[in-house]
Amino acid sequence: MTFLARQYKLWGVVFLALVVLSVYLVYATFTKKFTDYDKVKVDTSVIGLQLPARADVKIRGVIVGEVLDMSATADGAELTLGLYPSQIHTIPANVTHPWPSTGTSRRTSARCAERGALGADMDWAS
Repeated sequence: MTFLARQYKLWGVVFLALVVLSVYLVYATFTKKFTDYDKVKVDTSVIGLQLPARADVKIRGVIVGEVLDMSATADGAELTLGLYPSQIHTIPANVTHPWPSTGTSRRTSARCAERGALGADMDWAS
């Protein structure tokens, strides 16, 4: 094998490695692997039937996070919300919980922010 043939094989391996790295970076970006969250656990009696995975959490129309996980409990549901650290200061102090936004819960979210209602318990997850 000549020196030139080895060099082309080396460049081919480098090219394939860059393609694989590029595909992984695109995947990681779209699945939000590089996003930082402050996790909050919310115990609630109602979440609705149309809460999609990765739903936005909004306060007064501003996205402050997203739903990371949800599970059914005997008393209702437990949601794990990922709040963006840069948006935590925008959440009013009287909010009992930031409600995940679905098509029908926009009014619920606004009422929750104004009154501090709906009776849910919010704990910071560790």
